[in-house]
Amino acid sequence: MAVAHEETFGPLAALFRFETEQEAIRLANDTQYGLACYFYSKDLGRCFRVMEQLQYGLVGVNEGVITTEVAPPLAVSRKAASATKVPNTASTTI
Repeated sequence: MAVAHEETFGPLAALFRFETEQEAIRLANDTQYGLACYFYSKDLGRCFRVMEQLQYGLVGVNEGVITTEVAPPLAVSRKAASATKVPNTASTTI
C-alpha cells in the first residue's frame, strides 16, 4: 500500500479493506505521517474507541472538514515529532 507510505499531494481518497476494528486501526497507524485522518461510522461507541487509538494530530469523525482558516498549521511527521516534544492535540467532530 504505497499510498500509506508515500506523501501524496492533491485530492486522493484511499480505501482499504479490513475485517476487524483493530485491523483498521493498525492499518491507519502504520505510516510515518500523522497530520490528519478521517473515518466514518454509524456506531457512536466505535467512533470513540477508534478515535482514541488513532495516532494523528487531527481526527475527523463523520466529517470531511476538520480545520478552518484560523486554525494554526500542524505539519509534523511522526519521525520529527518523536525527535522533539510536540503537544498531543486532537480535534474531533462528531
